[in-house]
Amino acid sequence: MKKRCIIISVILLAWLTGCSSGLEAETTHAETETSAVSAVEEDTATAEERTTPVNENDLQVQEFEKYGIRVKVINEYLVTEIRSDDICIEFEYYEGGYFRKSKCVNGVVTEYELGVGDSGNLLIAAETGENGRIEYIYECDDSGRLAIPADILKGFVYEGKRYYYREEYPYTYIIDEHGNKVAGYYCPEDGPVQETNYTDDKIGEINHMVGGALYDKEIGLYSGRGGILFRRPDGSAFVEKAQYELVEYLAEYWGLK
Repeated sequence: MKKRCIIISVILLAWLTGCSSGLEAETTHAETETSAVSAVEEDTATAEERTTPVNENDLQVQEFEKYGIRVKVINEYLVTEIRSDDICIEFEYYEGGYFRKSKCVNGVVTEYELGVGDSGNLLIAAETGENGRIEYIYECDDSGRLAIPADILKGFVYEGKRYYYREEYPYTYIIDEHGNKVAGYYCPEDGPVQETNYTDDKIGEINHMVGGALYDKEIGLYSGRGGILFRRPDGSAFVEKAQYELVEYLAEYWGLK
């Protein structure tokens, strides 16, 4: 039996509900698309104020261990720590809405950049270790402002090249500016995402978003665009006494029971 270890330490920070209902990826109408980094203005001082650590002593903390997996949660649903033997993950969040700020997997850090659009907070960029930075593309109106609702995620920019999401349920594809498929994901409701890369660039490994949500392949779970509430592939969330359900799920996912 292979044991795994995941540590998730949390700093609670901005209330945000951003969960996308669908992605469109067309290479036409480029004039209505923009990188969210250029379309969204960030207030650096405000962002700094959102990163105050939270004292766990002031919160209700629960822990549970089974199958060699230990899970710790705050207030019965917010997962803060998962441990096993060979993998350690730490999450940090913006203040006020549990919007993910960073993820550290065995020392490799992914930083998530938060911006404010016309309809609220948006994940506008992510950067992981040597893989570099991804800037997300959202639907915009003719003025270059983010459209309302501003949660229409079109694609992303990576190393100066544009890539677009195309949904063909139960598949999500990533296509380049010429319409060629560079990666794809099979997203069944009863199992983990299966990733395929069609080029040596392995864009599918670098990308963070699948089906409009952040996908953590280490545990086979989605967490919405805010990156907080873990959800199974069928869309159901771990919301009450999450430590018990999550241990059972991970034990099956990792083949420990």
